[in-house]
Amino acid sequence: MFNHHDDRCCRCGAPRGCCNCGCGFICCVPGPTGPQGARGLRGPTGDTGPTGPPGDIGPTGPPGPGGNTFYLATDEALPSNEYLGLGTASGDFARNTVVIAQDGMIVGLAFSIRNEDLDEDDTVSAEIVRSTTCGDDLIDTGIIATVNGPSTPGDRNCCAFVPAEYEVLACDLLSIRVTRTGNMGALQEGAAATILVNTPS
Repeated sequence: MFNHHDDRCCRCGAPRGCCNCGCGFICCVPGPTGPQGARGLRGPTGDTGPTGPPGDIGPTGPPGPGGNTFYLATDEALPSNEYLGLGTASGDFARNTVVIAQDGMIVGLAFSIRNEDLDEDDTVSAEIVRSTTCGDDLIDTGIIATVNGPSTPGDRNCCAFVPAEYEVLACDLLSIRVTRTGNMGALQEGAAATILVNTPS
């Protein structure tokens, strides 16, 4: 007797799918493969692995630019249209100069009139003046720092700074020309200026 529904015979493992389970030889033919089941849920993220070793040290960067700072000042009364030098001031450019040691770039000018009183309409300006001919010919650089009034005791406005980007060459001469508008009198306490120059590395 052939019984294709007897699970006992289908589990007996007889050759070619047939077995004798007391009910005769039963041949069990495997059915077709069922469809693939649904994808399971994503498992949890694993633990973070240990930190790796540090990387190699990178190469050293190139050196930055050098710099020079030039200080010009006087404690004497300073009339308009005179030049500020190293503790001196006069209308003579060449006598009130500093010399550039190597090619560079002027990057800023600071200027102070100290405790000079200014009315509301008064201004005091400082401009860097350059000579490439040992003082024979003058070049106005256009680098101008201007202090605007008013400036009074207890409410001082005495300083100005202007950034710049102006190339200069070794052996150029520089000075500061001071000019006024409004009150044209001399600056009784003098003035001070600082020129910032970057140089190649």
